[in-house]
Amino acid sequence: MKKLSLLIVVIFCLSTFIKAQTIRVANNNPGAAMGTNVYTGTNALEEAITNSVAGDIIYVVPSSTGYGDNNININIPLTIFGVGILPSKDIGTKSVIDVNCFQCDLNLNASNIRLSGLIIEGNILLGFDLSSTTISNITIENCRLGRIEMGSSNGVDVNNLLVRNNVIEGYGSLATSLLLYITSNITITNNIIFTSGGTAASLRITGATISYNTFISDGNRGIDADLQNNIFDHNIFYGTNVNLQATTNGNVWTNNLSFGATNMIFGEGAGSNGTISGNIEDSDPMFTNVPITRTWSDSHDFTLLTGSPALAINNGTGTDIGPSGGATPFDAEGNLLPLIQSITVPSVIPVGTDLPVNIKAKGN
Repeated sequence: MKKLSLLIVVIFCLSTFIKAQTIRVANNNPGAAMGTNVYTGTNALEEAITNSVAGDIIYVVPSSTGYGDNNININIPLTIFGVGILPSKDIGTKSVIDVNCFQCDLNLNASNIRLSGLIIEGNILLGFDLSSTTISNITIENCRLGRIEMGSSNGVDVNNLLVRNNVIEGYGSLATSLLLYITSNITITNNIIFTSGGTAASLRITGATISYNTFISDGNRGIDADLQNNIFDHNIFYGTNVNLQATTNGNVWTNNLSFGATNMIFGEGAGSNGTISGNIEDSDPMFTNVPITRTWSDSHDFTLLTGSPALAINNGTGTDIGPSGGATPFDAEGNLLPLIQSITVPSVIPVGTDLPVNIKAKGN
């Protein structure tokens, strides 16, 4: 009951700014209290989605049990909030969408969808169940997920996609973390992107702005499967090869940094490119605590140490290279909601007096 009360306070605070949408709550914690637009039990998230209409907002309450065991389909404009990649330690649980069964995915089949603060154990597929159409205005932020893919064979165009402040792990035995073919207005910024499985490269992308990310692997895998006409700016390639495959053309590489891989010279390889300038090659970015690896750990700390060549004061570009740079520096907590940290209520309240309550909250 206490958790639900805290959540209601959060909803009340936000509802003063959000008038048009219905706010729904998915809470699969044992003993969760039911209420209007509150969905509980094993299928809490699926029921919240099914009962929503275009424009609704769903809050996924942190739980020790993941939400969903099968494909989850979002076919209308929705916003879904969780509590972030690494919520405050005293919470102890995360908002996990568990679609990590065989060939299970989170399918986004509509425009105007926003996912924030979720742990997604599987793929996000963009328009995979659609054909010959465009989906627009998709935001995926502050999440930890397997990979993002669009159905390249069904003619779907993805327009205005923002991928920001995520940990993208590379799902299962598949190496490619981002597969985005028919796209326009794509921004991929301030993410930690792994090449996690197999031996292939981690990116197949056309026409994107890719900035302030860290691409991380174990020293033997590359980013380049098929890159066409992208802008790479202020990224760190850490244990990740940057040599080009034959299918790569027309990319711009400016102010990036490479370290810890077999091939660290930008522009080398069979592919061709546009501008290559201002890059720092074979230079340790000096993260606080990040090994060269293909596996995410909650203990990783991508803060740049004093003296790092990626710090703005040392690289001469006016901003950090990597996820701490740009307008939206990477934040591992990744929580946009006003997360309540404490509520102080007096133990005795005299009859006829006001109830003094002190609420301490934090939000990005």
